[in-house]
Amino acid sequence: MNQPNFKKVPLESVKCKLKEQIKVTSKTQVKVEEIKSVISISCFSDVYSFNVSEGRATYKGKAIFFIAYEDLEGEIKKCETFSEFDGVLETDAIIESGSINATSIAYKTDADLTGINLCAIASITIDATIYEQKEYECLESGDDIVCDLTENTFLISHGKKELVHPLTEEFTLSYKVKEVLGQNAICVVTNAQCGVGTIIVDGEVYLSAILLQSNEKKDIIKENKVLPFRIEIDFEDAMPTYRAVCSCKVRAFKTDVSVDDEKSTVNCVVTLKLCGEAFSESTFNLSHDVFSKTEELEVKKDTFTLRSRLEDRCVRKEVTARACVEESLESAVVLGSFFERVEIISKQKVDKTVNVNGVLSVNCLLKKEDGCIKTLPLDFPLDLTFIAEGEDYDEFELYTIVNKSSVKITGANELELSAEVTFKLSPYKTQTVDYVKEVIALNEKTLDDFAISVIIPYKNEDLWSLSKRLNLAPEEILASNKELTFPLSGEERIVIYRQK
Repeated sequence: MNQPNFKKVPLESVKCKLKEQIKVTSKTQVKVEEIKSVISISCFSDVYSFNVSEGRATYKGKAIFFIAYEDLEGEIKKCETFSEFDGVLETDAIIESGSINATSIAYKTDADLTGINLCAIASITIDATIYEQKEYECLESGDDIVCDLTENTFLISHGKKELVHPLTEEFTLSYKVKEVLGQNAICVVTNAQCGVGTIIVDGEVYLSAILLQSNEKKDIIKENKVLPFRIEIDFEDAMPTYRAVCSCKVRAFKTDVSVDDEKSTVNCVVTLKLCGEAFSESTFNLSHDVFSKTEELEVKKDTFTLRSRLEDRCVRKEVTARACVEESLESAVVLGSFFERVEIISKQKVDKTVNVNGVLSVNCLLKKEDGCIKTLPLDFPLDLTFIAEGEDYDEFELYTIVNKSSVKITGANELELSAEVTFKLSPYKTQTVDYVKEVIALNEKTLDDFAISVIIPYKNEDLWSLSKRLNLAPEEILASNKELTFPLSGEERIVIYRQK
């Protein structure tokens, strides 16, 4: 038997998913004795560094806190503080040759007033996905080998490219702003496509800010702005026929306000980190079974799971929900809602319909009848369905972004939430591929020497099974038995001619 030919098929697969919850504390310069009450705390967190080694992944990140409080004289003030954090994820599934994608989100904040200085506390969830690069050697052909070939179309990644890109925006408000009490920036990619040598990324950044007006009443108001963007990532191998996906996260943001006469000018700088990946379709003819007409073979087979990343889809949904609280809301006024986040408890796909169950949490800023301002944490049930159009898929990851929200009081103890939520669905199509990974020649076959044979096949026998049993290539059988249709009934008479 001559040397068989093997095809190397490179694939990236998800090795494992890891989740860790940590607490981060940051001390401010504000003395506890100077505080009458803490109005609000919001937190922005980012994981900016990850290193992978055998069995462990170390990470570093930063949490920025925005704190509004009332001092002893009744003045509303704000302060900012930050804290670096780090940690280690450990599992045997982490390998040194793997890559990692990680995100962090602050899902709860609190104030610690037990010490000398005010401390801000955040509960942060670290989500990490470990990817493994593998290369499979699959039998493609060989002299003196009859192969049962199947055509397999794979999406082959051409790698990932990262880009850090600043966005700047300036807008004018028709009132004077005394202070920015809290702010947040989140982003979503709405489309990614390949051009010549580039990945073109479209998306939106959602900015929200809790602003203290410079007037006698010292009103607090919430402002929302949407910044659309189109950013190109240089990607030398990219072609317009390729597919592309891209993830995006806010690395940093800053807001400056300047006041002039009766208006305010807001300058925002948002730094985005994008990671684009380009894919091209490759078709391989791989053998999932072989035999030799002259030798007995030992054939070693295996399987691998092909998990193809499809284009992301974004779906926006209007959400309304109600929640009840124990305290009385009579004569209270809602100033705004902030620090919105979604926790997905379950998700299910039925055809193209996605069912989502979870909790949408917001911090509601209230002004009570006595003028006291306080933050009321609220949890609203989330139960909805939406259609995700596009290429069919069997697995998916789901990310949620609350674009905007508003809360109103509807009863003595009841509030109603209205929100717009963007669901970013990252779909995958999986298939199991059978392949031959090794062929070993054992000894020569004893061949039939009849010039003509008439064979009665087995019922439901297919062409490949018949070929192996008769030690003939499929095309040799069909050449002298053109009328055969498979699977066979078992009543056919198959004629075989052998050259002497």
